[in-house]
Amino acid sequence: MAAHGKSVCRLQGKATCGTRFRKNVSGPGKSRIRKKKNQEREESEKEESEKKNQEKEKSGNGTDMKRKIKDILAAMACFLYEKGILHNRIQVHTIDETIDELLNTEKSMVRFGDGEIVMIKGVDLMLQKAAPEIGEGLARILAWPYDDLLVTIPGIFDTLSDHHKASRQFWKDHLLFCRKTYEKYCNPDRIYYTTFVSRCYYFAADRRNCDRWFAKIRKIWENRDIVIVEGTKTHNGVGNDLFDSAGSVERIICPPKDAYGSLPKITEACMQYGTDRLFLLSVGVAAKFLAVTLFEKGYRVLDIGNLDLEYEWYVRQAAEKMPLEKHEIVGEAANREKAAQDKAYAHYLEQVKCWL
Repeated sequence: MAAHGKSVCRLQGKATCGTRFRKNVSGPGKSRIRKKKNQEREESEKEESEKKNQEKEKSGNGTDMKRKIKDILAAMACFLYEKGILHNRIQVHTIDETIDELLNTEKSMVRFGDGEIVMIKGVDLMLQKAAPEIGEGLARILAWPYDDLLVTIPGIFDTLSDHHKASRQFWKDHLLFCRKTYEKYCNPDRIYYTTFVSRCYYFAADRRNCDRWFAKIRKIWENRDIVIVEGTKTHNGVGNDLFDSAGSVERIICPPKDAYGSLPKITEACMQYGTDRLFLLSVGVAAKFLAVTLFEKGYRVLDIGNLDLEYEWYVRQAAEKMPLEKHEIVGEAANREKAAQDKAYAHYLEQVKCWL
């Protein structure tokens, strides 16, 4: 029994001794290993972070360099055309000449901004996807040969001296990439009118002319029965007096995006009115095609684009571009909710004759 007991004791002692050894050796060892791994991980993360920062800095430097090169090329091209070293064959009437033509005649108007020009090149816009038939159709309208339908383009070919700095840079860049599109499709036998007739506030370095311009524009529809064809967000004239001079106002509300696909329905809704109505269009790219269709059927049509937005900035004397609350109100239900607080929206709902 004693021998058995000693054996047990030795086994227990070994076990005890082994356990004690592992505690003394393994505990601190694990701690050192863990600490080393943490250090290695921190060093690895630091190296990775420095590498990313270096790559970002290189990328940023590359982007800055590309921007500088683009700005230099745009400035050089603009300078050469302004000085007549490069020949510009595209002629554009002034804002006053464009307004006077609309005020003193019954001519219709279709407007081309920068968006329509880049879409001819096949580039998508935020509110309209590009398609070959759209690009080809826009090119045909841009080259329209008859004077009874005014075609407007940006008056940016002779000088940008009347633009403020940010606007000058925007249009210099635009011309750098799109001048060839204008030269290819613009009709050399006509003088175009200016798109700035409906964007006559923000661009201007000297805004003292805006009072006169907007006063004359409001006379175009004085005592006329007008039909506004617009997107669900636009709210032309809501909350301001842009159309207070009109005899009456009715509205056709169109989809906010890709309205080109809804042209058959929009055209049908417009055709419910007689040709005595003056149509004001604010439906993006689709407005170009709608304007031509209605014009050919005997209506007077003015493609006014973002005129209301410019008028809002003018009324508020905004120093920079600013968003409008009314552009966030979308759909009949949202307008009815707003109408409970603001009579302008109740009046708007009374004018809406069709939601498409």
